[in-house]
Amino acid sequence: MLLLLGSAMLGIAGLRFPLHGPLLLGFLVLAPAAAISLLLTSLEPLARIVVSCAAAVAVDLLAAELVLLVGAWSPRGTLAIVTGASVICALAGWSRAVQQPDGGRA
Repeated sequence: MLLLLGSAMLGIAGLRFPLHGPLLLGFLVLAPAAAISLLLTSLEPLARIVVSCAAAVAVDLLAAELVLLVGAWSPRGTLAIVTGASVICALAGWSRAVQQPDGGRA
């Protein structure tokens, strides 16, 4: 995951390297899915995976639509939006787990 995050940061900075495309595609799917799965602690494991992957695709599509709606299409901007949404979801999931004594299971 750190490799994918590093790839995303290099992508936002505009730096290119040989595995740039595949690593960024992995980041665009795995980062939101992992962050959203932190919020879905009450689901069964398989349901959690399916719902978090579907939500990750929805986050990616909404980020792309938002950038197109504003009229400022930029792959870097879309990547920054997805990264920001993933960070917000991850922080919300971690804060929920810290606040609840049962590890965030509700």
